[in-house]
Amino acid sequence: MDGNRPPTGPWRNMTFAGYEAARDEIVRLLASPPPDGHKFWTHKLLAKESGIGLITVMKIMARAGLSTGAPSGGCSPDARHRAALAASARHEAGRAAISRLLASPPPDGRKFWTQKLLSRESGIGVISVMKIMAKYGLSTGPDVCHRPKLAASSRHAAGLAAISALLASPPPDEREFWTQELLARETGIGCGTVRNIMAEAGLSTGASRGCSPAVRARREAGLAAISGLLASPPPDGRKFWTQELLARETGIGLSRVSSIMAEAGLSTAASRGGRFGPGASASRRAWLTAISALLASPPPDGRKFWTQEFLARETGIRVWTVKRIMAEEGLTTGAPRCRQSVGHESKLSAISALLASLPPDGHGCWTQKLLSRESGISYYLVRKLMIRAGLSTGTTRGRPRRTVSSPPEAGAAASNSTDAESSETVIRDT
Repeated sequence: MDGNRPPTGPWRNMTFAGYEAARDEIVRLLASPPPDGHKFWTHKLLAKESGIGLITVMKIMARAGLSTGAPSGGCSPDARHRAALAASARHEAGRAAISRLLASPPPDGRKFWTQKLLSRESGIGVISVMKIMAKYGLSTGPDVCHRPKLAASSRHAAGLAAISALLASPPPDEREFWTQELLARETGIGCGTVRNIMAEAGLSTGASRGCSPAVRARREAGLAAISGLLASPPPDGRKFWTQELLARETGIGLSRVSSIMAEAGLSTAASRGGRFGPGASASRRAWLTAISALLASPPPDGRKFWTQEFLARETGIRVWTVKRIMAEEGLTTGAPRCRQSVGHESKLSAISALLASLPPDGHGCWTQKLLSRESGISYYLVRKLMIRAGLSTGTTRGRPRRTVSSPPEAGAAASNSTDAESSETVIRDT
């Protein structure tokens, strides 16, 4: 960009002489030392001393390629150089202290040095210790994961022997299988340590394998008891078995009953939605027999078909139960979905008869409103029935197009002939 040409941006109203004067004033200030003990010029200081707006100062300097010379860190280059030298000296002293500590054995019987321990012994901050060690490539020793752990190895060997001995013996307190929490309680080892030892040795408890002989025997006995109960009618006049009732009768826990039935693919009549299988109640089978017998017989009171409400009234069963039984067994009443279908047929016959006759009062053709008026059927029902039956009045939606005007006599004759032709067309169509 040309620094001598004033910009045409947001401050384009500034004249060229004003732009040059402002730029010269800024250049003069930058060439002089900053006032009030400032180390370098800033945009705010230039705006204050020159009386020019801060934004204008910034744009003039950017346009003319001027700079205050202040570093981005907020200090002069000399100050930054002095700070760097001081930091380097501190790092050298810290490196010497840390190297001396690393060459000596750790205090308090420790096995190795850590950065926190080096910080405490040398009096240097932990962050500074980390920076110094990273800068000069110092290390506290081998990685923690790879340090020799002879004592830990011996403890793990003893723990592995104790865990293996317990896994080979039956669990206490009549439990079905060992768990890691139970092994930790019996051996006195932490649960996390037990988990690590078993993972390293490839051991697992009977709970994870699910193949304990005692567990299998108990599950088979429970499955036999549950199957026998499902084949018999429920007690206390109940309609079907539930898992809670099976648990109460067999003395097995509810969660175990659920798991046994899920593994064996069994389900109660309640869980199957009341289907009439071998384990269903006799009352439901009797209901199904009664509903089937009613559906096979003609409806009473001159009715044309059965309904679910009428079946419920005749059998004394709830309507919801009748609907459920019929849905499960695939039964239908044979009633049409639309209850007004019988009345609609007569109304549709009346509409068809009107369409086959001539329109009244000199009408050229039938309309749905005219059909509604003559038949006494509502307009919307006439429209619905005609759409459903595919009937049409023969009228067009658009009005007839106007032709070129003709003399009155010719127009009257033409209109008479047109009316006669339209009436003949309607008679022919009907």
